[in-house]
Order: sequence, then C-alpha cells, then structure tokens
Amino acid sequence: MYTDDELIKKKDIFDPIEDDDIIDWKYNPFDVDSTDGMEETPDQLLSQITFEGSPQLQAKLKALVQEFIDVFATKFRREPASVEPMKIVIDEDK
Repeated sequence: MYTDDELIKKKDIFDPIEDDDIIDWKYNPFDVDSTDGMEETPDQLLSQITFEGSPQLQAKLKALVQEFIDVFATKFRREPASVEPMKIVIDEDK
C-alpha cells in the first residue's frame, strides 16, 4: 500500500477547473488526495448494489456481478487499467 508521501497530489499536476455545471455532488469524487488502505470486501461491494427485476433476473445479475466483482470499487486505484488507449477520429474524410 502507498503512504501519503508516496502519492502525487492532483493539485501538483493539474490546474484547477471551476465547477460551473449544475450537478450537486455530496462530495467531489475527483478530490482524492490519498488512499487509506481500506478496500471493501466483495460482500461489502455487493451490498451497495441494488438489483431490480424479477427474482430470477436479480439472481442472474447478482451471480454476474459476483463473477466480476474485481472490476467494482468505491475508491480510485493507484494503477490505471491496462487497456489500449482509445483513438477518436473526427471528420476523417475531410
């Protein structure tokens, strides 16, 4: 796990952006300056998800989430996902 001294603070690399949208946040999810080392267990994560629909659908959805529970988190991870960068091409034929 990382200590606060090992983390790079967001304010040290990004300029502040004025919050001028109309979304009311209980807290700003992007204001993460440290990690506290407390990761949720799969059961804790699962308890925060609401499943709706028929009982059969809910059971299938819950099984699917349990199978891929490692992709769910309530905190940012230190290491980004290992995926190919997306390329967006606009007006390619011009």
